[in-house]
Amino acid sequence: MPGQELYKLTRKSVLKSVDGIVFVADPNRDRQEDNVNNLADMFKNLEDYELPDTPIMYQLNKRDMPAIMPVREVVDDLQLKGKAIYLGMASSGVSVMECLKGITPEVVSKI
Repeated sequence: MPGQELYKLTRKSVLKSVDGIVFVADPNRDRQEDNVNNLADMFKNLEDYELPDTPIMYQLNKRDMPAIMPVREVVDDLQLKGKAIYLGMASSGVSVMECLKGITPEVVSKI
């Protein structure tokens, strides 16, 4: 689901029946606060629905764009050190399938 505030209730509703999550972070510096807030909101919603063990993968998108935040900075801001992270370019499909293949075994093991 898109990260804009407009979709906050939709994102929460979708989490009710989720089997796994791919959290896609926008590396533009002006979106970093939104990334942090959306990730915190996602974890709160998972807690509210008592789904703390939901598999999650992380994709840092738009790696082909100029003037984006360095990977390390995004990882540090989102506290993703040690997590499975994919560097992607969704518009051209780079890393999209790899990320899905990465989360699939985790989802299947929970079913």
